[in-house]
Amino acid sequence: MNHTNSASTRLVAPSATPRPPEDWVTMSRDPSAPSASIFEEQERELASEREQERYFQKPKPYQASTHIIDPAIKQFIATGKVKPGVFKGAFQTLGNTTAAKEFLVSDFPLSDLLVSRDFAHTIETSRTELDFVSDLYQRHVQWVLTSFDKTNTVQHMVVISPYEADALLPEIGKENCVTLHIYTPRVSIHYPPLDSLNLYTVPVRHPPPTIPESLLVQLNLFSGHLYLATYNECLRVCEFLNLATEATREGWAVAGDGFIVQRADGAPATFHTSPVKFFKLLMGQIRRNCDNIDKTHMGQILNGELLRPEDFSD
Repeated sequence: MNHTNSASTRLVAPSATPRPPEDWVTMSRDPSAPSASIFEEQERELASEREQERYFQKPKPYQASTHIIDPAIKQFIATGKVKPGVFKGAFQTLGNTTAAKEFLVSDFPLSDLLVSRDFAHTIETSRTELDFVSDLYQRHVQWVLTSFDKTNTVQHMVVISPYEADALLPEIGKENCVTLHIYTPRVSIHYPPLDSLNLYTVPVRHPPPTIPESLLVQLNLFSGHLYLATYNECLRVCEFLNLATEATREGWAVAGDGFIVQRADGAPATFHTSPVKFFKLLMGQIRRNCDNIDKTHMGQILNGELLRPEDFSD
C-alpha cells in the first residue's frame, strides 16, 4: 500500500494546433465560418481547464501493516462469544476520516457490528501524526463472520480481512460456532443484492440463521451499499438514521436534510444530531472514491428526498 510522494504537473493540451494569423483573416471573410468570439470563448474555457487540472498531489506514502491473526478472532471462532472491549465497533474505526469531522463516531450506538484489528489496521502511522486522514486507506468489506444464539438468530457480526478469511478457513470449517460469509455492497442497480449473506458460506447451514434487520442496515451503511431492494428496506434505513419518510406531520420538526429534530410520538431516536453529512462523505468520497451518488437510492435519501414504493423494483 505504498505510494510515491512526488507531485506531478499535468497540462491539458488544446484540442487542435492554433491557427496562424492569416487563417483567421481568411475565416473572418467566410460568412459560414465561426466568429472570433466563439474561438475566444473556447480559449477561455481551455485556460480554465488548464488552471484546474494543473496539479495533482499524490497521497503520502505509508508502510503497509504486517498482517496479524488476533487471538480474539480465534477465540470467537472457537466459542462464538465476544468478550467486551476485544473488538472495535465498525463505525468507531472511522474516527480518522474526513467523515468524522462532520459527526463524532463516539455518538454511534453500541452495536454487534464489529471489525477485527487486521481489517481496521491497514498502514503504519505515527502516534504523533495528529493530522492523519485515513480516507484512502480504508479496507473494503468482503468477509463477515457471524455467530448465532440458541434461537438460530445471528448475535454478532465481525468484519474480517481477506488475509484472515484465507488463513482461518480450515478452523472456521472445523468449528461449529461461527459462519463465514462473502459480502459486497450493492453499488449498481443492475446487480442483485448480496446482503442476505447466503451466496457463499462456510460451513453451509440448514436452515440459515436469521439476521436481525438492524444488523443488516448497519452493515450496508458501513460498507457503502447504495441501492436498496425494497421500500421496507428504505424505511428501516431512514428509521436508523432518524430521517423523515413522509411529509412533516403536526407536532414534528424536520431539518432541511430530513433529520427529525422533534418527534410528536416520543419514540427514541438512534441519533440526537444529524449523521447525514457523515454518511454522504463515507459513501461518496471514501467508499466510492469521490463518485457522485446523488442518483442512487442512498444519495436521494441523504439529500432529503422522499422515496416511494414505486421507486423500488419490488
